[in-house]
Amino acid sequence: MSNLPFLLKILEKLVAKRLVTALLKVHHDIAEALDRKCMVALVLLDLSAALTIIDHKILQTRVEHSFGVTGSALSCIKFYLSDRSQCVAIGMTTSDGKCLNFRVPQGSILGPRKYCLHSKSIGAICSRHNLL
Repeated sequence: MSNLPFLLKILEKLVAKRLVTALLKVHHDIAEALDRKCMVALVLLDLSAALTIIDHKILQTRVEHSFGVTGSALSCIKFYLSDRSQCVAIGMTTSDGKCLNFRVPQGSILGPRKYCLHSKSIGAICSRHNLL
């Protein structure tokens, strides 16, 4: 289990609100395209195990280069993902912590959104191979 400290939970909620705003814009753009009789494709994936494969370094790079997040916002995301560890506790015995380079914290409300950011390139790959 990888739990979040209280302050990171507050930061996470603030970031989640900003991401929702961005997703609403995407929804608006899709609705507008449909109103103009343009073809729109929506790809849905089974995300049941997706949150366990998010590579922190790839996510940081993608957020910076694909979404243009820089400065203090990028620093916050890097801080949020850095130095994550998990351990197992059974009764009064706790294992040593293990560094996490993948996954998102359990109970994270940003987890699904992070997966969307992480897998953004799927659309470009589909387009490159004429699947859209």
